[in-house]
Amino acid sequence: MKLGDINVNILQCLYQAITEQGKSAESLFSDFGLRDLDLSHPDRRISIPRYMRLGEQATRLTGRQDIGILMGEKCRSHHFGLMGLTAQSAATLGDALETSIRFERLYSSNSRGHSFVRREAERTGFCFYSISPYNRYNYFVVDAVLGGWLSLLQEWSGRSLSEISQAGATVEIEFERPAYAAAYRKWKLPVQFSARGNTLWLPNRLCQHSTVKSNPITFRQLERLCQQALDEILQGRTLVDKVEEAIAMQLSGQTPSISSVARHFSLEPWTLQRQLQSENVSFTQLLDQTRKELATRYIRDTKLTIGEIAWLMGFSSSPAFQRAFKRWHGQAPGQYRSQQQ
Repeated sequence: MKLGDINVNILQCLYQAITEQGKSAESLFSDFGLRDLDLSHPDRRISIPRYMRLGEQATRLTGRQDIGILMGEKCRSHHFGLMGLTAQSAATLGDALETSIRFERLYSSNSRGHSFVRREAERTGFCFYSISPYNRYNYFVVDAVLGGWLSLLQEWSGRSLSEISQAGATVEIEFERPAYAAAYRKWKLPVQFSARGNTLWLPNRLCQHSTVKSNPITFRQLERLCQQALDEILQGRTLVDKVEEAIAMQLSGQTPSISSVARHFSLEPWTLQRQLQSENVSFTQLLDQTRKELATRYIRDTKLTIGEIAWLMGFSSSPAFQRAFKRWHGQAPGQYRSQQQ
């Protein structure tokens, strides 16, 4: 199982942000095998670990801890390909953001989860999934996503950030207030740190605001193409694949149960258990297999500590994780990482 990947189209925003700081984005991107960025195939992607390392190196190169905020400022609909063009033709701002989340897999995937919509009585939250624990490699990811949504809102609504703020929009961020917190003033919105998640909140009346390029006929045409592309991505996924994905999304800080995974599919636990038995596999086997695949990639491809990976894999302690890893690979995770690097 992959940790995830992202379409290189969005990297143009990071490239522009670096260049505007007077630094050589071309040299950095060449180091990551992206010299031919402009000539990339529309479906080309890079892994999430590479993306995070690229962002961390961009931070070092520019000296800007807020590089994600700068990247988000550059986001436009065309950076998201077919999904972006579909969203911009939606009827309302709420529809546009929901469309971008619905078809998120067309440009990005992550074993940690998928963005989602949270509805309350008078407001709607557009939520980017948790990528805790936070470190210098992933702050910029949250900043770029939320900042990108704000840039798209301006494009789709024809309103400034000040006007969007006056309409009642707010932002919640999961990580603690960072050293560069003053940079968020660019958003013009109230920003709350140490929140329950990463969320752009819009009053429902703002969600109903028409987009400047609303076109119902074009929207239906493009929506159909997006759905076809999404179906192609999901084609051939077995029950085992779906259960492993659900397990991965529930791992952080806990051990998923068959009951919690069954709820994800709106099934009774016994029903899911029976379906898995028909595939000659048990839930316990899939849990262990998913942990093994993800833990191996985290050890090999990221700079996360052993303790952080243990938490991400839902183990009760670091020693418990190390025992499991030694059972999988015949050696301790630290030794395995040293050999791989």
